[in-house]
Amino acid sequence: MKTLHIYPLEQRIDKSKHIRSCSIVKLNNDFKEDEFILWFKFNNLEFISDINDNDCDSYLLSMIHDAMVENRKIVVHGSVSESLLNNLVEYINIWSTWCNVDYYGHTKEVKCNYIEIEVENIVEDYNIHDQISYGVPYQDHSAAVHAFSGGVDSMFSLWSHYNKELSHQSKKIKYAVFMGGADISLSLLEKYDIWFKDITEILNSMGISFHRVDTNFREVSTSYWPMSHGVALTSILNHFKPMVRTGIIASSTNYTDFISGVKGHLPWGTNPITDHLMGQENFKILHSGGTHRRQDKILNIGSWSDGKNNLRSCWEGPHGIKQMDENILNCGKCRMCIKTMFCFMINKLEIPNSFPISNIDEVSWDEIEFYRKDNLDDTGYSPTVFTEEELRNYGFNIGINWKEKLFRTYSGKIKWVDAFYEMVRNQ
Repeated sequence: MKTLHIYPLEQRIDKSKHIRSCSIVKLNNDFKEDEFILWFKFNNLEFISDINDNDCDSYLLSMIHDAMVENRKIVVHGSVSESLLNNLVEYINIWSTWCNVDYYGHTKEVKCNYIEIEVENIVEDYNIHDQISYGVPYQDHSAAVHAFSGGVDSMFSLWSHYNKELSHQSKKIKYAVFMGGADISLSLLEKYDIWFKDITEILNSMGISFHRVDTNFREVSTSYWPMSHGVALTSILNHFKPMVRTGIIASSTNYTDFISGVKGHLPWGTNPITDHLMGQENFKILHSGGTHRRQDKILNIGSWSDGKNNLRSCWEGPHGIKQMDENILNCGKCRMCIKTMFCFMINKLEIPNSFPISNIDEVSWDEIEFYRKDNLDDTGYSPTVFTEEELRNYGFNIGINWKEKLFRTYSGKIKWVDAFYEMVRNQ
């Protein structure tokens, strides 16, 4: 039998950083196939020391997709919340059903297996009446921690909660957390120090404490990132449960996408169907923002000057890094940058200072970076790009929905700008 063992390690403090970690051992019967340390680093967050070393909730969340992909039973040599375990049974049921089909239209084959979880110590969730006996700091039931990448989705969600635009669902955002080592690798994080400093000051002025939490999850995980980024984010948010009641993940799709009949919106690592199953009785996970399309979100944050001028939507980090001396975060050429800039134009808003150009007409076909489907990396996208000639030759066979829509719309149009405008406006 193939198994994945989780051994919690003693928390360490390195200068002002609290480091929580566990040892992961993968066995095939008695043969050790792999062993590594999974770690999370928290800076200036004293309450992290209040989390019991044996608490394995976050470690289990982190490794759930690795185990499903590799068909391994998980054995936890520590404690796990009873309500989290209950939720993960259904989480595994859903993902093992979804991933027996072609995933997201990609050529990369991904399969999730139904797996069992064995836990050494299953614990009941504490509540407001017995927190003191558990030695847990006061948990603010009205407050939340928000996963924050600086992109359109997280900017919109945080801004909506801050302005109490979500009726009874609006939360008081106490913490905003950036996951270091996710879309920006650990080795490149220092290049974004200017942005981290600016965002910290902006959010602090709003009464929100901003923190970067680094982890080596991407370096050690064997899972497919488009599937596993949800559990990676939640494993970080879970550490804030001594202080707040809710963790918020911003929606990356609109609810109408799921009934439009367009292939490609599920399965996805964060979604309104399974996100809440990554939570537990004393720490809920809220999927936020699915009511709005991307252009609607941008219209909402268009009045937030500090937010839009620090928007980080680029998927091509190195391009943004080269511009950091000028405080420009985005390359202005990748598909996410183009799509985002168009949404500002659709709403008759100026393209913000976080982009290198102020007019989309300045970009030509040759400069747009379209990803190849036949050369995918572990993120599901290719590091190489199509030339203009290849784009015209491939036409409908490119394979990713928005590109197909663009070509369909482009026929008969004089300028690609007009085609893209119509595509985004009608999506």
